[in-house]
Amino acid sequence: MKLTKRLVLVPFASAALLLASFFLTGCGSSSSSGSTSTTTSTTTASTVTNTHQILVDGFPFVNGVFTGAPNALYTAVQICVPGTTTCQNLVNIQVDTGSSGLRILSSALSLTLPLKTDPNGRIYNECARYSDGSTQWGPIESADIRLEGEVASAVPVQIIGVGNVPAGCSGNAASERLAIAPGANGVLGIGMFRQDCAACVTSTTAVPATYFTCPNTNSATGCTPSTIALTNQLQNPVWMFPQDNTGVVITLPAVNDSGVAQVNGTMYFGVGTQADNVLGSAQVQVPDANGHLSTTFNSVTYPNSFFATGARGHYFPASAVAGLNPCPTTGSAAGFYCPSSTLTGLSGLVKDSTGVGGSISFNVANAATLFAFNFGNNRVFNNLAGPNPNAAANPNAFVWGLPFFLGRTVFIGIEGQAVVTSALAVSPAVTKTGPWIAY
Repeated sequence: MKLTKRLVLVPFASAALLLASFFLTGCGSSSSSGSTSTTTSTTTASTVTNTHQILVDGFPFVNGVFTGAPNALYTAVQICVPGTTTCQNLVNIQVDTGSSGLRILSSALSLTLPLKTDPNGRIYNECARYSDGSTQWGPIESADIRLEGEVASAVPVQIIGVGNVPAGCSGNAASERLAIAPGANGVLGIGMFRQDCAACVTSTTAVPATYFTCPNTNSATGCTPSTIALTNQLQNPVWMFPQDNTGVVITLPAVNDSGVAQVNGTMYFGVGTQADNVLGSAQVQVPDANGHLSTTFNSVTYPNSFFATGARGHYFPASAVAGLNPCPTTGSAAGFYCPSSTLTGLSGLVKDSTGVGGSISFNVANAATLFAFNFGNNRVFNNLAGPNPNAAANPNAFVWGLPFFLGRTVFIGIEGQAVVTSALAVSPAVTKTGPWIAY
């Protein structure tokens, strides 16, 4: 994949499919985005409250039973009409480090937000395309996004499920809701990139039509594919904060092999901007222009690998290891692996574009067995994996999903944002400009 590939979402049509990180079959990279400015921050430069609660559970809890998806990471977001105190708190927003931008279900939104329009007054809409042929359609609107003490002003966001889907965004419109974990009201994309589709700045054909302009929000007639400036695209809200805008830190506790009902973690905004987000000795890995690293697993190298909290397990081909059988295609474990016994001591060697890397160990349990014993109680697991649901479009991907983040502190540097720190395991001070990931 060249510079036309950034993120691709896959819907939760089964219990295992990953959420974000396989999104939009062709969005550009930092080298083609035009985002050339650099923001520099130093440790303790900010005093704003930059910590935000995140949790993994099986929301919602109905009649004593979790009815949501396992390994889904949630948070709360406050959105406001730009420049006002007219606000709404949105709970159960899924957090994804493999995409950029806030997407909100229209059914969860009570505010009236201003629409983003082109110079002719036509309304920008986005068509998110999925590997199963389904789509997500909705207009781009503007909102202030508040996360604890951090405020991103006038951020373009997508409102999912508004209006009729035009022919140019063909797909199963009824499955729009499936691209978000059950019970979630939207997705908060806080990945490595500032915007979600750099290729869309100059071309409507470099990728399947992604952004459209329409005469209104209801009629599918008259909607046409459109280029769109970076400033009008969905934005990673973190880079738009006045401070603590260099990246994001995700920290989640470890869980045992049988899983737990819920874990509470913390999302820190900024890297190297306050005492609580210092990079320290974490190993920095710089991806290629598309945000990819390479993973070598059982002597096979997957050059389009990445890390994403929106992926609820690790995803790689069943052929990669003997005895790795997919679960039945029906039932709660569909889409995961069901080996006859837990496969332990597996590891993948992850390297970045400069050759820096190291091994990551993991286990793969029988998802059906885990769920049979624990479903209704435990919904957070460190040993879930499944076959790549987007193998036809991206066979060279090894996806490190939520299990990777359990028991770790993971730093994400946003493209164009510079962290100056002397706390690295090197001396003198080093400047690290995103995109990068460290752990």
